[in-house]
Amino acid sequence: MKKKRVIVFFVIFAFIGISLINCKDDNVPDDGDVRVETVKLDEDLKKGLTVEVGSETINFA
Repeated sequence: MKKKRVIVFFVIFAFIGISLINCKDDNVPDDGDVRVETVKLDEDLKKGLTVEVGSETINFA
C-alpha cells in the first residue's frame, strides 16, 4: 500500500513539474505585423488562382 502512495505521489509531482515548465524559445520572433516587401509568382500562378472557402469560390486573375 505504501508503494502505491509513493508511485501516485511521484506521478502527481511529475505532472505538476512538467506543467510548470516554460517552453518559450528565445530564438522565435514575436507574433506581430510583418510587412511584405516582394512577392514572386510561379508561372502557373500568373494565369490565375481559384480558392474555395466552404461553398464559396473566389477567382484571382
